Amino acid sequence: MMLRDDFYSVTESGNNTSSTVYHISLNPCHAIFKAHFPGEPVTPGVCLIQMGRELAEDFIGRQMNLKLLKNVKFLSVVSPLETPEFCFHITKLTYSESGDEVTVMMNAEADGKPLLKMSFVAIIR
Repeated sequence: MMLRDDFYSVTESGNNTSSTVYHISLNPCHAIFKAHFPGEPVTPGVCLIQMGRELAEDFIGRQMNLKLLKNVKFLSVVSPLETPEFCFHITKLTYSESGDEVTVMMNAEADGKPLLKMSFVAIIR
């Protein structure tokens, strides 16, 4: 299930000296936040992982299936009320020799505060 343009939107994207940056805006009215958790909404970790995959797909211009989550660290709670906007940084892409897999390293932050660090291996479709 794609989350982009419903659960979140990309407000801006571009490159800086060390990464590709996607500026994200969460939809605080989304049904996920009504269930997770009523009155104290928190972005589920699985949604942050899905967002990262979708942004990596956007970056390489191809769809992918996650094969292996190598490392995922949730460093701060992401609330649509307290942190409705933040940035994902794709910091490194490494393709397999055959070109059918990619290892992605990325992180997310809001105003310099780290939210997430992760790396994963994906099969390119």
